[in-house]
Amino acid sequence: ASWTPLIPTVMPAEDAVFTAVWANATNTAYKIEHYKQNIENDNYTLESSDTETKTGTTGSTTAAAAKTYTGFTAKPVTQQTIAPDGSTIVKIYYDRKTATLSFNTDGGNAVTPITGKFGAAVTKPANPAKTGYVFNRFEPEFPKTMPNTNTTYTAKWTAGEGTAYKIEHYKQNIEDDN
Repeated sequence: ASWTPLIPTVMPAEDAVFTAVWANATNTAYKIEHYKQNIENDNYTLESSDTETKTGTTGSTTAAAAKTYTGFTAKPVTQQTIAPDGSTIVKIYYDRKTATLSFNTDGGNAVTPITGKFGAAVTKPANPAKTGYVFNRFEPEFPKTMPNTNTTYTAKWTAGEGTAYKIEHYKQNIEDDN
């Protein structure tokens, strides 16, 4: 800070007014909070590990940046003006990605696709059926929670045992070769 006009070194003969000239602090603290969308609803939650403290110049704009979280997409960041008392908070929100699980049953009955938010518990569908075969598994292995990308699961089959079949014997007719 400084004074305007400059304060003299000798007491002046007349009354004088001096005005303080302040410089903005360059190390003013502000916070950045990262809120992730919940699985069960469209609200957002702040975890204690998702808060950062930064510094900047009072009166200038924050420099908050979104983080990269697997399975989440950041919404646009709204920067704030840095308050002199350190009370500035920039809130960044992250939406959960939605994925669809599709099924290739390789000739078996159709399985309805499953769509849900990343990280949500997912229930394995009923095993598909295919005449003459026994369902073995899905590849890749079916997840317990929703992945962050669309994925197709292919049914793997084992040939069934004891599958009934018929053998027919035909004799050629002498009269017409049929």
